[in-house]
Amino acid sequence: MFRKILLIASDSGLGGGERNLLDIASHLSKLEEYQTHVILPREGRLADELSKLNATIAFIPMGTILNLISVFSIRHFIRNNAISLIHAHGSRAAWYARLANLSGFSIPLIYTIHGLHYPHYRSKVKKWMFILGERLLRSSTNRFICVCKADLEKGLLLGVVEPDKATVIYNGIDTAKSLDSYSGDEVHKLVSIAKDRKIIVNIGRLHKQKGHGALLEAAKLVIKRRPDSLFLVVGDGEEKQALLSKKKELNLTDDNFILVGEKSDTDFYLCLANVFVMSSLWEGLPYAILEAMSFEKPVVSTDVDGIPEAVIDKETGLLVPPGNPASLAEALLYMLDNPEFAARCGTKGFSRVKERFTVEDMLKRIMLVYEEAMKEIKKI
Repeated sequence: MFRKILLIASDSGLGGGERNLLDIASHLSKLEEYQTHVILPREGRLADELSKLNATIAFIPMGTILNLISVFSIRHFIRNNAISLIHAHGSRAAWYARLANLSGFSIPLIYTIHGLHYPHYRSKVKKWMFILGERLLRSSTNRFICVCKADLEKGLLLGVVEPDKATVIYNGIDTAKSLDSYSGDEVHKLVSIAKDRKIIVNIGRLHKQKGHGALLEAAKLVIKRRPDSLFLVVGDGEEKQALLSKKKELNLTDDNFILVGEKSDTDFYLCLANVFVMSSLWEGLPYAILEAMSFEKPVVSTDVDGIPEAVIDKETGLLVPPGNPASLAEALLYMLDNPEFAARCGTKGFSRVKERFTVEDMLKRIMLVYEEAMKEIKKI
């Protein structure tokens, strides 16, 4: 008898939560005893990747304003497909999933928290509505998975996570493919960038959370002292036009700061990098940093949430306060001016990823959570 797993995401891109879901779906597709079902809000890159795995995909809108029709549509999908376990990724997906599963079903529901975003909402009313809603739905969650200890601690402090139901499972990546993706010579030829340029790469969606405004200001300071440096920002999002305007205000050009756009092959840009930079104001545990470390790239990042659980300051990278362009610039300049230190950070970062952040370990631990949750439901 098949165990039917329903994975739910409230976005159809390939951000951290969606990447996590895709890794799980890929693993389940290799196991004969499981069938994978997925609910997404719309078509997109995630749906394209899932279709290669023969997963059953349904598209149900999940807006920020609660749509009761969508709740009943999810409920109908759960009933019609005899789902064995539900795994929601992110707060919005978890709201819809838990409301759909509230009564009449005895199906275990797992909620993975990929960063706690609502405490950062500017509107206090909106922030507390989300927190109170999470508290009300907390008891209808069988297991909470947090991708870093910082999220678990924050969730406990806010009262949105039950301690006896929560576990930390770090995001994991496949380290086997990283170092052999491209040769340095090949990459420089493909993009026509001179080998003596110092490449600083950032990967992430263009959202206020990612602090790209501070990165632009830091870039201005770095370029003034190191005109051989080139910043490549890989990603797209609602902040694109604002960042282009700020770039113009700071007199940065495509010769020293390029908004590359969204790319499916981020490995290509990691191969180019001398330094990987992240300027986020808050995070869960970003895949981009783990990927950079797996490519033996030194990391300069803001010291927020789960990032210091991956990046050890002055050992695998340098950590700076968020929203501080001067500190960010100084750390980047130190990496560029001290290549031996940067190389040691890269080597140690790669070792740390292999020890603590592998996709194999992540999937093994998630499957254990699935098994425990399903066994508990059978006992009730």
